[in-house]
Order: sequence, then structure tokens, then C-alpha cells
Amino acid sequence: YFNSTPGRIFKISGVEEAYKLEGIKEIVFTKKLGDTVTQIQSSTDRVGYVVAQNVGAGEAITTCEKAISEIKLLIKC
Repeated sequence: YFNSTPGRIFKISGVEEAYKLEGIKEIVFTKKLGDTVTQIQSSTDRVGYVVAQNVGAGEAITTCEKAISEIKLLIKC
């Protein structure tokens, strides 16, 4: 899942680079540009998530973390 601060989403970048990582299957955003992000109280408050497949769960988690680090969310209060 993406960690985010409360505010309004102004820019999302790095998605193309994240998709180039081996094992990335899906990058999903549940919010779009202009949407307001609140403090996370439940899964519906999240900005999105990444799904990866690899030889093991640990490797898949590492791949997801790399993808998330490639994606930059510009959120302003």
C-alpha cells in the first residue's frame, strides 16, 4: 500500500518506471488527481497499492517496495 499524508493529490509520477520492474503485475490507484486524501482509518482511505509476483513472498514484497519507492505522490495540504 502507498503511505500518504492528508491533503489533495496534485501529481503522481514514476508509474511507468515502476511497471518496468520485473515481477510487477498491477499498480492500482483508488484515488485520482484532485482527490482529497485523509488520515488512514480503513483500507478505503488508501491512495492505492502494488501487486508483484516473484519466486517467493519475501522477494515479491521487496519488488513491491521498490515499485512504491519509484512512485512519487505530490500531496498538498
